[in-house]
Amino acid sequence: VPWYQGLLNFVFQCAGSVLGASLLAVMFHCEDDQTLTLGSNGLAPGYEAGQALVGEMIMTFFLCLVVFETAVNKDASCGKNACIAIGFAVYLAHLFLLPIDG
Repeated sequence: VPWYQGLLNFVFQCAGSVLGASLLAVMFHCEDDQTLTLGSNGLAPGYEAGQALVGEMIMTFFLCLVVFETAVNKDASCGKNACIAIGFAVYLAHLFLLPIDG
């Protein structure tokens, strides 16, 4: 990947996150938000930051492993079904980690 593509990816990722946050702020008034966090992440009571960090590291590794073994590996036999495995890995990460750190 050329350096300028990496720079453009970074810039547009930041622009997309600002746009998404702006849309959330326009669509939902803060006083109507029952979570009082407006979509931001936070550590649930009873968990420490180290526990959430380890959980995020494990699930990120799991997602990267699934992507590499299904979509990147030339010997993978799943073909067009790689997206199902990747989506399931993302689902599992959310299933386990949303109650812990949002």
